[in-house]
Amino acid sequence: MTKLIRAIFLVCVLAVPTTFAQQNPPVNQETVLTFVHDLLQVFYPELISKGHRLQLSVLHPADSSWREISGVYFTVFPENPPGYGLPLYMNGKRIPESRTDPNTVLLDGSVWLPPRKEGSRLQDLFAPKGANEQKLQTLRKLVESHGEWPDSKIVSALKQAGARFGPDDKDAFISSLPFDKTERFLGHIKITSVEFVLIRPEPTNSSELSIFWSVQAVAQFSDGTTSDYIFAFEPFEGKLTSLWRRG
Repeated sequence: MTKLIRAIFLVCVLAVPTTFAQQNPPVNQETVLTFVHDLLQVFYPELISKGHRLQLSVLHPADSSWREISGVYFTVFPENPPGYGLPLYMNGKRIPESRTDPNTVLLDGSVWLPPRKEGSRLQDLFAPKGANEQKLQTLRKLVESHGEWPDSKIVSALKQAGARFGPDDKDAFISSLPFDKTERFLGHIKITSVEFVLIRPEPTNSSELSIFWSVQAVAQFSDGTTSDYIFAFEPFEGKLTSLWRRG
């Protein structure tokens, strides 16, 4: 009788599906993080490259399933120099650190990917820090000190500061746009308008000088649906600072 019970138990054990093994996540998988990484690599290839470090993080309700992550925050740092932060000495005296701070932020922002039943999940991207923001801040301070400047003088100062894409560089700017590589993320893009925007600060409030390229486009998705996008690009190198899906 004992042998019979043992035989039945063995059969039952062998017949149980390998549930626990099947629950292990795959080693190679497409996730919202790989999507954001690849999207950033299209718009910022010089930053999402060898040596730089990309930090991706999510903030999501703790009691949700975590199977539909909507918000992803990204930060790009420079390469971490070997031995950075270790004291260096010469002739018994400490040498001041002169290498690039590995905590310097090269790009910072967020991507919003709400669940959608049609088209692309990508709703918006916002990169307020990086993308030549420091150069724009320097220009803003210069313009603030010359409130009498006309728009033409501001544009001249912009070009003198090294901007590639002023209002007379529209064709060159359009040629620099990487929309031939974005169909996977945005759908098939057809540009409907391109405009150089210069908004002067208002003396009556705390607004500041805004200079950017505004691009509006229609996206055609593989399921036959369409939607509109609005993009903003900074004028120094034509890097994306924001995109918003309308509808």
